[in-house]
Amino acid sequence: MSLLCYNKINYGGIMRKKKGIIFGIIIVIVSITLLYLNENKYINIYKSTQIERDNLSNIENDMINDLYEDSLVCVSGKVSVNETLSDTKFGVSVKTPKLVRVVEMYQYKPVGNKYTKVWSSELFDTSYNEKYKNPISMPYSSTSYYASEVMIGAFKLSFEQLNNLDTNKYFDEFNQNIISSLGYVIHGKYITNSSDIDNPKIGDIRITFKYNDYKEMSVLAVQKSNTFESYNSSNGTVINKTVGGIKTGEEILDELSNNNQILLWISRVVLTIISMFGILLILNNMKKLNKKVMLLGHVKNTFITSVLLSICLSLLVISIPYLFYNIIVSVILIFISIIFLWMSTLIARKKS
Repeated sequence: MSLLCYNKINYGGIMRKKKGIIFGIIIVIVSITLLYLNENKYINIYKSTQIERDNLSNIENDMINDLYEDSLVCVSGKVSVNETLSDTKFGVSVKTPKLVRVVEMYQYKPVGNKYTKVWSSELFDTSYNEKYKNPISMPYSSTSYYASEVMIGAFKLSFEQLNNLDTNKYFDEFNQNIISSLGYVIHGKYITNSSDIDNPKIGDIRITFKYNDYKEMSVLAVQKSNTFESYNSSNGTVINKTVGGIKTGEEILDELSNNNQILLWISRVVLTIISMFGILLILNNMKKLNKKVMLLGHVKNTFITSVLLSICLSLLVISIPYLFYNIIVSVILIFISIIFLWMSTLIARKKS
């Protein structure tokens, strides 16, 4: 091999490693930016929740009190529905605030360059691929039915609340004659045209009906005459929550806060892992280039070092929004991040 060819190959290798470092830096910057924005959003939501607790009123459901007009209120009580919702096509009838027909087709779903077989109410267009071609349409569509008047005492649920209402129960009392006349069979909670629903074929259809079976409900929203509308907080949080059972407004806010905390921790873990891979990409390529890393020197154990550094970086980023909200928490996070940084300097030079 000539010297010229060797230099070209060596140059190309160096450029790939430098590109790897740049790509790693981009990954780290994006992940910590998203982490900061996420933490800042959570703190704003938490502060807003504390304000909402102070402004919240738990009121009786038996009368409309103008004193609470345009205010955040919680109303609880028995659900009154004087209407039976029906899907005449399939002979389904049930007294409920909300009835949903879900139509799914067994079909190919494009996932990157591959195709997986799934039940889905969304129709995937694969007409461009002869080997994985789906039917172009479904015989029936998914649809929802709503009662015209759903009451909790003197209060009427708004359409927005009905639309967002959970459907917590499956309908399974089908009429065999009606279903058979449509060319379908009953299989538990499903109506299907599949000869074997456990081993379906592409194009098979299954249909379910779900409805809301709450006997009691609690609503957290703004009172508007005898109904409700969404509450918009100063930080953009929208509250218009309807849940099953008798609950206070504080309890509903606690549920919302707990759900936000779960999402927050999931995002923390995911973004920390992403930043770890970015740091690992940087360290591996700097190691190949025989370059020193600031504070770490020549890193030998790149994987463990990248884990420690990603945790250190995440803790520092999380501490920033807390500087303006809870400085004690912020100082503790900074102190712990320094410990992780110190540990990474010790681990970095140990042989893996």
